[in-house]
Amino acid sequence: IIYVTGLSILDLSSISYMIMGIFVLFGLFKFDMLSLVPVSYQKVFESIDEAVFVIDQNLDIINSNEAANRMFNKAGGIKVGEPIATLCEIYGVCYDCTKKEQVITNKLTEQILNLKITRIYNKRKDIVGYICVFMDVTEAHIAKQKLEKLVITDDLTGISNRRHLLEQYASDIKSKSKDLYMAFIDVDFFKKVNDTYGHQIGDEVLVELAELIKGYFELPSYVGRFGGEEFIAAMHSEDEQSAFAYLDYFRIMVSNHKFAYDIPSITISIGFVESTGNIDEDIRLADKALYYAKENGRNKVISYHDQTIISA
Repeated sequence: IIYVTGLSILDLSSISYMIMGIFVLFGLFKFDMLSLVPVSYQKVFESIDEAVFVIDQNLDIINSNEAANRMFNKAGGIKVGEPIATLCEIYGVCYDCTKKEQVITNKLTEQILNLKITRIYNKRKDIVGYICVFMDVTEAHIAKQKLEKLVITDDLTGISNRRHLLEQYASDIKSKSKDLYMAFIDVDFFKKVNDTYGHQIGDEVLVELAELIKGYFELPSYVGRFGGEEFIAAMHSEDEQSAFAYLDYFRIMVSNHKFAYDIPSITISIGFVESTGNIDEDIRLADKALYYAKENGRNKVISYHDQTIISA
């Protein structure tokens, strides 16, 4: 038949596609299937869990879904033609249309929102509008903050752990921070506390001492637990004499403090050094000063630069 009619295989394919198209069009109009397209679009639009706004080039709202009403809890609903800036002003939401993705805060509800902005272009590549999708990421943000805090916090005392404190100290050294001092703080006869009252109460003593340390060494100073009953305080001071006076006042404060469970006076020994610019060296020297304090009576503050230590 192909050769009799003079048609090629390619010609027959074109005819078959044309016939198929006629049947498809007939079906669309016969069963009114085209009317389902906008209905389907609206159903999908309303089923999206995230708050979605469609805005024009003037930043006026063209459309929004039910999730947007719920998220912003606006009385009377969100109106078409309303500037999105007005809505954002009410809720203290700041955004930037030049950024495709940003994290913002709903100041009224304290929600943390992830905002994704998709630009809508016409055929001439002009921006004619935007699709703004707000996703509530508050729970994820809180979980992330908790995880970050766990990484840098000492499990027992709640202050910085050794790793985080030394990272801060290294950063101080790198920035060539002046008048920086490292102080080792150690509980005197702590083993006796554990042996007499038990390890649980011993832990509570450390927690209570950590609170005293955190409360005394205010910013820009920072503190952390080095390990066991040892703590580190990093601080800034005009000179060594001032640093000594500041640390000695804290030592006296601790010795006068009444710890829980009527534990007799807890005392501390402190060894400190002005930073050499090398973190490992600072640890070694401050620890050596602390060792000297504990070997020579305890309950005292010793600077590494005391002549007695340097010559020891």
